[in-house]
Amino acid sequence: MAIQLKILIIIVVLLVGCPTGYLIGVEPKFSTQQVRELWQICSISFRTNYPGIRQEIYFPVCDCYIDHMRSTYTPKEITDNMTWEEQTTLTEELKVKCNPIAQKPITLT
Repeated sequence: MAIQLKILIIIVVLLVGCPTGYLIGVEPKFSTQQVRELWQICSISFRTNYPGIRQEIYFPVCDCYIDHMRSTYTPKEITDNMTWEEQTTLTEELKVKCNPIAQKPITLT
């Protein structure tokens, strides 16, 4: 009976899922769609600004950007209505937190 209960719990967890916000230490404030859209914007920006950049370079940076935004801001704060000053502040925060080599030029191969 105990084994069946454990199997049932595992199945429920797999089907329902875990609250991922608790796994990365943030409240789940952003919807999955919002996270995907923000990550896609980051990815497209890197590929547009640095054609030929390898995925292993910008994937972790985009992950860091999104994690920082999710842990620091609410979805309402990350909108098209951000002032220029707010956008500049966010950009600088992301550079400092996620781009430790920001002072070095990116090598494209």
